[in-house]
Amino acid sequence: MSRIKAILLDFDGTIMNTNQLIFNSWRHVFRTLENREIELSEVAPTFGEPLEETMRRMFPDRDAAEMVDLYRYYQKYVWKENVIEHT
Repeated sequence: MSRIKAILLDFDGTIMNTNQLIFNSWRHVFRTLENREIELSEVAPTFGEPLEETMRRMFPDRDAAEMVDLYRYYQKYVWKENVIEHT
């Protein structure tokens, strides 16, 4: 009988490079909410943080859960074009 009960893999940033997807998702949020373009340097320090926490900090006057939904809704439709396989 095997003692292994689960195998955990770190997909984001390990198996696949998702940086472009993350950046483009942030760009979508800022375009939608503030009608402005952002630079990678504005959001790169947030990569790896809990998304809802970051949304609260970046948009303190808005509902963080709604901001997360906007971000994830965008990702749902563009992830294939934005995720790069690590080789």
